[in-house]
Amino acid sequence: MSRARRFIRNVASGYLLLFASMLYVLASVPLALKFLTREEFGLWALMTQITGYLALIDLGTSPSVSRLLIDCKDRPDDGDYGSLIQTGGLVLTCQGVIILLVGVLASPLASHLLQIPKHLEASFIYLMRWQSVILAAGFVTRVFGHVLYAHQQSDHINYVQAILSVVNLFVLWVAFLAGVGTYSILWVSATTCAVTSITYVGFCVKLRLLPKKGLWGVPSWGRFRELFQYGKDVFLISLGRQLTMASQTLVISRSLGLGAVAAWSVGTRIFNLLLQLISRIFDFAEPIFAEMVVRGERDSLRERFQSTTTLGASLSGVAAVLFALCNTPFVSLWTSGKIIWSVPCDVLLGIWLIILVQVGCHTGLVLASKRIEWMRYVYFSEGAVFVVLATLVGTRGGLSAIVVVSILCSLGFSYLRGLRHTISFLGLSMREITLDWLAPMGRIILFLVPVALLAGWAFRPLTTFPRLLAAGLPTGVYASFLLLRFGIPNNLKGDVVKHAPRMLSRWLGTVIGVS
Repeated sequence: MSRARRFIRNVASGYLLLFASMLYVLASVPLALKFLTREEFGLWALMTQITGYLALIDLGTSPSVSRLLIDCKDRPDDGDYGSLIQTGGLVLTCQGVIILLVGVLASPLASHLLQIPKHLEASFIYLMRWQSVILAAGFVTRVFGHVLYAHQQSDHINYVQAILSVVNLFVLWVAFLAGVGTYSILWVSATTCAVTSITYVGFCVKLRLLPKKGLWGVPSWGRFRELFQYGKDVFLISLGRQLTMASQTLVISRSLGLGAVAAWSVGTRIFNLLLQLISRIFDFAEPIFAEMVVRGERDSLRERFQSTTTLGASLSGVAAVLFALCNTPFVSLWTSGKIIWSVPCDVLLGIWLIILVQVGCHTGLVLASKRIEWMRYVYFSEGAVFVVLATLVGTRGGLSAIVVVSILCSLGFSYLRGLRHTISFLGLSMREITLDWLAPMGRIILFLVPVALLAGWAFRPLTTFPRLLAAGLPTGVYASFLLLRFGIPNNLKGDVVKHAPRMLSRWLGTVIGVS
């Protein structure tokens, strides 16, 4: 199967997964608010972020295994490929044991540091310990997901996760009806762990992605050192990302309380979904870019990376404006007024969304090229500076001040360093990347912002649902036209029309300007 076809299939299935995840989020939040108090809901949301921090004990092994498998997947029977799978599997299993020990032993200390209210302290410790058990169990079979990713078979992962979103919603509903309250998150986590472990192994066997019998090689210290050498750099990047992207909840919990955690969790749900939606394009392009690096296809890499970055920027521009226009009334409608949110936060989050998409593109190229160098320290420094500054300004400035700190840290650290790496690695100029590549996004924002401001002002007197519908729907249609007309890079327009459904191809060609 060609790269383009495999990429389209992975992206399409990724959007199916995102749609299923969106349904889960849209249904789970009102469901949780119905059965939980605001503080309990804050604890429920906080556990998701803590699970992410526990997963950092991975120490970069997961992305390291995925990337190094791309180097040797074209030679599946020479022993190196099987040796890497076995070594990675053993290391991940050992890390699962460490996660179990850390989660069980550190939960009382974490409760104290996060200032969990006394009446919820026992629940927090119980949740953290059992989440650690479930997460540790998932590490045992995690390597099979990396095998699928390395072979660009992410569509199988996406289909499983999409089905799980529906199953987990049912499990969550049953758990709440059973009266388990905040412990419902454990039911969902256990279901996810069991299903993914079984299906990923099954797909690897069915697709014959594993070495043949007798050609597996043996685990080796050489492979372990190679994994560790690359993995430690990826770990520092992952830790920095986690500090920058997920520590807001921890900072807010300590500075503003669990009530503010609940507001942040709900108010940023659509923001996170939009970021995932746009990032999917590069996530599934990254193994292709890595393969191009391995095979020395530098010209193709430069062309495809430019197209992906420009398209991502255009999508982020449209998403940022629509998010700033619609998120506050949506949150009010979604939670029946139980969660209060503000438009200034939405505008700031929209700006941060545009920056994060660009950061993701340039950082992804760093990982694909394996030229991490100073990036390992940049991301970690960014995360550390963010935590310190956000803690200092959060108490007085509130949620908006925390978002401002996030924007400044992303711009000053990871974006600038990622940009310098792209310029050096692909032999490009600063002007090409910052002006030429981002010009379509600038044009879209220039045409879209006045319409969004007019719609927001004109329909402000209406009640929540009519205002959301009247302002969001026509602006969304106009934004879609601008995206199709100006946001798709010229070298991708032909592919878009070619792979579109036959009944839409002529209309689509007219809109984007391709015969």
